[in-house]
Amino acid sequence: MKITAVILTYNESARIRIALSHALIWADEVCVVDKLSTDNTREIAESMGAKVFTIPFSKQGHENVLDVLSFASNDWTWGFTPGEVPTHKIIERAREAICDEVDCVYIPHKLYSFGEHSLFSPWSISMQPRLLCRNRVEFTGIAHDPIVAKKIRHIPYFADCYVLHQTHATAATFISVHGDYAINEASNGTASEVLERAMKNYVNYDEKFMLDKALSSQWLGWKIYWLMVALHATERKSGKNVLEEYEERAKSMMHSEWSDLPKIDSGLRMG
Repeated sequence: MKITAVILTYNESARIRIALSHALIWADEVCVVDKLSTDNTREIAESMGAKVFTIPFSKQGHENVLDVLSFASNDWTWGFTPGEVPTHKIIERAREAICDEVDCVYIPHKLYSFGEHSLFSPWSISMQPRLLCRNRVEFTGIAHDPIVAKKIRHIPYFADCYVLHQTHATAATFISVHGDYAINEASNGTASEVLERAMKNYVNYDEKFMLDKALSSQWLGWKIYWLMVALHATERKSGKNVLEEYEERAKSMMHSEWSDLPKIDSGLRMG
């Protein structure tokens, strides 16, 4: 069965060559799906021989996965981020795994976060549902739990069998990207459920993180992320539209202070 490698991009001119250098060798089809990059990501991809498509911009973690995969010619698709590199062995095992009796194959990813890989980190080895028959799975829209599949196969991680995934290069990119993910995460369940889950995760893995001094950045990043989720959940739970409150309060104050102020028809937007 043929596989289409699908690479989602936005301003990835610095990394897209890495993704395409391997994908163009082994994949039966390579589709770059670009979210209206403002750099030359699309031009690089086209020059290297990939099929390039564009979709509207969306925040990271908010993409419609079905739309992204819709450009593939093959039913079996394998989603990659621009910086990922698979080993030869994982490609071989993946091809062996796909069949009519399987809807989704979970792929082991070896994660480097803030430059570090450690077995003590929750960002260590991650099994991700990246290889799937797109017509036989259900897409949830949830960033960290994107699909539901009935017939699943897992490929175990070995030293020569994984996808290299290098992420969280800097604190600034972590906060920017995970600020987007946190919004999605905070929408999954009631506000109270999300808040409880976030605060539990906030303290999870503290003991493991502390076993490796090199994981201080990962530990802080973990806590920042779940606090961002908790903050969004708390906002949902309050039920307030604070911008409207600010607008009305400002109007009331202005009219009480300035008797000759003309009526304000279009509201102020503060914040």
